[in-house]
Amino acid sequence: MGPSGVDTNIVTGRPLENTPEVEASKLKSNLEQAVVRSWTITAELHQNKELVKIIFEQYRDRLLELAESDEFLKSLDRQIMAIRVPLEFKPAIAEKVARFKMGSRLAAFLE
Repeated sequence: MGPSGVDTNIVTGRPLENTPEVEASKLKSNLEQAVVRSWTITAELHQNKELVKIIFEQYRDRLLELAESDEFLKSLDRQIMAIRVPLEFKPAIAEKVARFKMGSRLAAFLE
């Protein structure tokens, strides 16, 4: 790498252009690093299940907070109340969304 931080051709001094093979190699390397980080985080979370429970609860609670401040959802609430459906559905939906986002392995953490 040259003093400017740009890879240069040693003969011409011009910046090197990445070939598709080089780009594919970089992408593959980045993907492999992401997979390793993901597995590392998963292993750490398996050792600390309480942390996952806390994250899940905070996620669910935040969804409920956002639902309370969202004008569109407030409007839907009023419409549901107008047809007299005595149903508190937001906690159930927030829980469902949180479980969906956290993936199928969440049950193992919450048990």
